[in-house]
Amino acid sequence: MRKLPCTQTLKDGTQILIRDVARGDRALVEAGFAHLSDRSRFLRFLTPRKQLTERELDVLTDPTDEDDVAIGAVTVPGRGQTSMPIGLARFIRLTPGGNKAEFALTVVDTFQGKGAGRLLLRALAHRARHCGVQEFLAYLHRDNRAMRGLLESYGATRTTAGRTEIEMTASVAIIADLR
Repeated sequence: MRKLPCTQTLKDGTQILIRDVARGDRALVEAGFAHLSDRSRFLRFLTPRKQLTERELDVLTDPTDEDDVAIGAVTVPGRGQTSMPIGLARFIRLTPGGNKAEFALTVVDTFQGKGAGRLLLRALAHRARHCGVQEFLAYLHRDNRAMRGLLESYGATRTTAGRTEIEMTASVAIIADLR
């Protein structure tokens, strides 16, 4: 993966731009959240959600350091069109400057199954590796088969499992290096 921002192509031929989330992206993040189904929101947040809080929006759109990174993807607009939100990937180090980070990934329903999640995860892994992060940790709902499958394709392992939540760990280097 090239340095950000970079243009990539989804399985259906859609051109997307993957880039750092910035302060001016608040409305874009809200629009992306609005295009998630109730099920997608539940699988991502492990609880029903109708909207992001003001604090969550502030944190997502205020890149401050290498301990908390957010990368987003939008469509590359054609003539007379505007960019549409596709997804967002984020990591937060478990300890400041540490080599382990929790990550989360969300893809808008209409772009699920087209490779956007894989592209976002790889871009996030590249950034994480550059920042010194070596391992990703993810908390998933056990019904989130798509994310579990994506992580398993990179050799992630299930470290713990609860009644509804699964904890998985994955090597940042493997994600960054494999396609």
